[in-house]
Amino acid sequence: RRLQPETLDYLQSVEAELGKLTAAAANPKPMTEGGGDDGDDDDSDGPDAADLVANVLEEVEYSAASVAEDRNASFIMQKLVGHCNGEQLAKLLTQLTEYARHLALNRYGSHVLEAVLARAHVLVHGEKDGEG
Repeated sequence: RRLQPETLDYLQSVEAELGKLTAAAANPKPMTEGGGDDGDDDDSDGPDAADLVANVLEEVEYSAASVAEDRNASFIMQKLVGHCNGEQLAKLLTQLTEYARHLALNRYGSHVLEAVLARAHVLVHGEKDGEG
């Protein structure tokens, strides 16, 4: 099935939010002299990356293969895969398994499968510098 335009719009908005969360995690706010943060709790109002990934995977539960083979959405899916924990990755892999042969032969789906397998390797063996 082709990906619904609304789903792509949703994923593109998620990609922007994920970019903000990733940037915020890479550049944490400095602590104030009192040992706490600066009192600005804006970051706590929104979801963290794990919540965002969980929400997206729930949203695309029945269209994960369509997302994986879409020219634009597949890149977003690959980014999301990089933030999956073991349970989320297992659920996604289960959703994609039925379509694995088709996805492996698809220009975009094959990259999503590669990202899933690479993430599984990291989760099983741990991240090691210099490997990829």
